[in-house]
Amino acid sequence: QGVAGSGKTSAILQRIAFLLYHSRDKLNAEQIVLFSPNLLFSHYISEVLPSLGEKNMRQITLAEFLNNRFEGLQVESLFDKYEKKITSSKKTNSIESIKEDPQFMHTVEEYVQNVSSSQLRFTDIMLDSEIFFSHNEIHDIYSQLPQAMKPSQKFAETKNLLIKQLNRKIKENAQTDWVRSEIENLSDEEYYDLLGTKRRHAFQAIDDEEFYIGRKIVKKRFAPVYDALYNNYFIDYYAQYSDFLANKLPEAVDLFNQNLEFHKIDLVDAAPLLYLRDLLTGSGRNQAIAHLFIDEMQDYTLPQLMYLKYIFPNAKLTLLGDSEQALFNEFRTPQELLDYFNKHLNVKKSRIIKLNKSYRSTQQITNFMKALLPDGNEIQAFTRQGKKPELIIASKENGLHALKLELKQHDLSSPVALITKNQSESDFLYQKLRKSFDSVTLLEDKDRSLPKGIVILPIYLAKGLEFDDVIAYDISHDNYSGINDTGILYTICSRAMHRLTLISCGKPSSLIMSIPSDLYTTKSTVTL
Repeated sequence: QGVAGSGKTSAILQRIAFLLYHSRDKLNAEQIVLFSPNLLFSHYISEVLPSLGEKNMRQITLAEFLNNRFEGLQVESLFDKYEKKITSSKKTNSIESIKEDPQFMHTVEEYVQNVSSSQLRFTDIMLDSEIFFSHNEIHDIYSQLPQAMKPSQKFAETKNLLIKQLNRKIKENAQTDWVRSEIENLSDEEYYDLLGTKRRHAFQAIDDEEFYIGRKIVKKRFAPVYDALYNNYFIDYYAQYSDFLANKLPEAVDLFNQNLEFHKIDLVDAAPLLYLRDLLTGSGRNQAIAHLFIDEMQDYTLPQLMYLKYIFPNAKLTLLGDSEQALFNEFRTPQELLDYFNKHLNVKKSRIIKLNKSYRSTQQITNFMKALLPDGNEIQAFTRQGKKPELIIASKENGLHALKLELKQHDLSSPVALITKNQSESDFLYQKLRKSFDSVTLLEDKDRSLPKGIVILPIYLAKGLEFDDVIAYDISHDNYSGINDTGILYTICSRAMHRLTLISCGKPSSLIMSIPSDLYTTKSTVTL
């Protein structure tokens, strides 16, 4: 648990370097995975370990990880989920709350343990638009296996028996008329390519040689069947998850199926769906990973963390975050989080390391941002001096004009971060400012570097980043009055290292006005 700017990222990079150096005989960089909050952050730290003489560990964002596992489908990003939550109905939010509870993952476990063979959604394996193995055939193999076997064991055994049947069919087809015809039509070069390292004198008879070549031809023709078996394509786990929802959470079925029609999956469904798939098939686990680091962990749901712990069973977990910066989930104290993990992640040994001193910002900015928090006195400011944060109060109509005037007083030869509460505010400012300033960039989640000039971004893209100069736009009461807004404002303010400006379009938020007035300066209301 580290306050903003306390050196969490530096600490883990040093820890990774330490582990790689001291355990170099049994640990390599490929066995370490770091989950980063966004691509910008990944790029930001990508040169640190090489500069220390170590290889980079694997780096991935949650979005990249999930999209890799859901090939052909678009998984809702953390940012899209945040945007959607603003306008979602109470019913939708209620369903999501159920799916984000760890009990939902335990419900998945119970479902898989008790699912009958008749309930499994096996599918036909096709070859050239014809059924090669029918779903009934697969079901019969599965259902005849001993009841004492776990579903994953039965699935693996079904797969092995199907592969044996496939190999038998390859042998049976190796000397059929269509294969002989293909052999006759082979050029010498194609024939010897199929022969490979075998020499003609290695065969006792010409029939043996033809059988060998024939089997290679059939194997190549039947390769899609093997791929389907190898990749577990003979079970429709989307339909299986839909059945699970129908059984355990019927009000969620229609939305899941509707999303699936558009090749989309909500973020809250990703972890339980993958967990269901992996428990049924016994696949998806990586035994080789020794250390798993998760940055900005307060933005992960417990089911997501439970799934990551499941698929990396041998990994030691190091979770980094700041409970005050929980933008996507409800606030929990570090100890509450740890108790939660101990209960649901089957943790054998755990501890909290607290970093309370903030080194990123000037003393004046740190004193301001910590005054936003109920327990802000625990944060210690670094003694680097600078200007107090500046509050500019404009009327609702003149907020944009006030921003333009302010930007003209900033050094635009380096990045000036204009941070908003959400994407729609960022889009609005980009459209308005790009006509008035030469260098204006709207940052997106796929961007990997920061340009110079005015950089506009919503708060969730700023996670883990820092800027010399930050402007928080529209911190008015109308925009920041909710329960979770304290964490958003704190996160925005804590991105600033040397200069922090807040612009209110109308009456400032009570969260700002509750801060002692000697911690910031106020500019007169801007009028046209």
